[in-house]
Amino acid sequence: MAYTEAVGGSASEEPSAEAATLCELRAEGVEKGVRHSRSSERAFRESEERFRLLVEGVKDYAIFMLDAEGRIVTWNAGAQRMKGYKAEEVLGEHFSVFYTRYDVERGHSGEELRLAVEEGTYEEEGWRVRKDGTRFWASVLITALWDESGNLRGFSKVVRDVTERKEAEEVLRRQAELLELSYEPILAWEPGGGIVYWNRGCEDLYGFSKKETLGRESHELLETVHPVPLDRFEAMLERDGSWVGELEHKTRDGRRVIVESRHMLVGTSDGRRLVLETNRDVTERKRTEEALREARAAERRRMARDLHDEVLSDLAYALRQLEVGRFVPPEEQAGNELEEATEALQRSMRGVREAVYGLSSETEETLFLPALEVLL
Repeated sequence: MAYTEAVGGSASEEPSAEAATLCELRAEGVEKGVRHSRSSERAFRESEERFRLLVEGVKDYAIFMLDAEGRIVTWNAGAQRMKGYKAEEVLGEHFSVFYTRYDVERGHSGEELRLAVEEGTYEEEGWRVRKDGTRFWASVLITALWDESGNLRGFSKVVRDVTERKEAEEVLRRQAELLELSYEPILAWEPGGGIVYWNRGCEDLYGFSKKETLGRESHELLETVHPVPLDRFEAMLERDGSWVGELEHKTRDGRRVIVESRHMLVGTSDGRRLVLETNRDVTERKRTEEALREARAAERRRMARDLHDEVLSDLAYALRQLEVGRFVPPEEQAGNELEEATEALQRSMRGVREAVYGLSSETEETLFLPALEVLL
């Protein structure tokens, strides 16, 4: 097509000034478009390169791409470090190579991709296998990738090794199970706040379920009687970080119980401060000790009466007989009076001996009582 035809004139006519200007503008627009296209393409390539360098430089995450069939098409340093495979060893392999035999047999990797296609993404945690056969607990995110036409291009996969967290959670879980299985009441509460943990031992002793107690202040719920005013008790706990002593609590059915209590101020991983309280019901032991004290007191009173009524009476009788004997000539003294005096002294000696034995036995029992309590 001739130049003039392109701008709307005839072939024999010279181009008008307007036509020339229009052609110049068109040429300038095309040039700008080309420059813009080249600039955009360069920016896109630079962006892709920066992203590639970023992904390849990540060491704590395995980040790689899969094709639509699940074969590995990219591999970063984090993936090599985590899974033990070099890029040349794993590119083109199906990503199920990282799965346990059980997951492979049940087709779990294919199920993951299916769900990622349906939902857009798929997340899970589970066991994965390294090149050397060792296992690790992985946090996995799979994202389906689509082109502009809506065709599935493949998947991106991001994996993080969370084995240490899993092991820590397992330790905490076992500890929590032990707390739940403990017969001793164990609870935790926030200073100035409510109860955050209440185990089965607490339910058995106090009668309140976990649901009824969480969020409530333990002092109010159990109507705790402290050995000192509550503000002083909390100040002592804050100062020393722990407290050991006896408390009196009220159960749901109104009974008063005495517990040996241990309080410990602890900090949690999320920055909270909690009081861990462990109690041991000693109500029956305290009642037994009180009954024993009362029995001892009664025995002492009985011994005092026996000494007064029998031993002292015998001693007084013997003393009178001896006093009389001082003023009566031997030939005139009756033999039976001396015998009676002797018997009275012997009875007194037996009474004193029994009293001394009773007192010494009580002392020995008192000495061994703490050792017995430790064994119990």
